[in-house]
Amino acid sequence: MRRIFLFSFLLLFVFLSCNTNSSRKLDFDVSDIDIPDFKIDRYEEDLFSIDTLNFATELNSIQNKYQIFLGTENLKEKGIQLLYNYVTDHKLINLNNKVRQNYPDVFFLEEELKTAF
Repeated sequence: MRRIFLFSFLLLFVFLSCNTNSSRKLDFDVSDIDIPDFKIDRYEEDLFSIDTLNFATELNSIQNKYQIFLGTENLKEKGIQLLYNYVTDHKLINLNNKVRQNYPDVFFLEEELKTAF
């Protein structure tokens, strides 16, 4: 009996909360909100364009720009070696070249994101 009551209550709750009454829809005027310009920084382009002969130095030069991926502290030798192996992997180089061919720029995505916000 208790299960039937609980099930009935939950079923009733679901049906009542799924009301699509148009008076409950949110309608805000956001036309006066300025959306700042933004640019998508393409980490993969910068990473795969690093000269592998001078890899550690060039990796440190992009570290401030991509702190979310590379961290804020100096990269340790093992981390540098892992990234070096990553950017010199022939399959990943081919994949990166195909991505660059299909998406030479991401201007369209920046525009879509501006309208989304």
